[in-house]
Amino acid sequence: MPPTSAAMRLYEDVDYQAGSWSRAGRVVFKAEVTSLGDNPRFVVTSLTDPAPELLYRDLYCARGQDENFIKAIKNDLGSDRTSDHGFLACVHAGETALGACSKRSTQDPRSWTLAALRWIGKAK
Repeated sequence: MPPTSAAMRLYEDVDYQAGSWSRAGRVVFKAEVTSLGDNPRFVVTSLTDPAPELLYRDLYCARGQDENFIKAIKNDLGSDRTSDHGFLACVHAGETALGACSKRSTQDPRSWTLAALRWIGKAK
């Protein structure tokens, strides 16, 4: 079979119970093969819906993107700890960092880019 640049993906789910678990859980998996090799992923969840592909792509991967946004706030804007894991606490941390940046900048905040925020945040 000739190599292809397109990835081939299969999404499925199974009920699985590890020896230490009190009950079985749903395990959603993505089996992906690319030109670089195999890329399997597994997600254990208590959700019975949605379908495996939707759960992986729209819920699990979206959560990862949220983590990237939080990391950007913490690293790029010089934010300190966000010890409360709630959504509103993270929003507040971002607002606090943006507020501190706006005090140091003469630019209209609507024109800011992430690169500009990084520069403003480092000019403490």
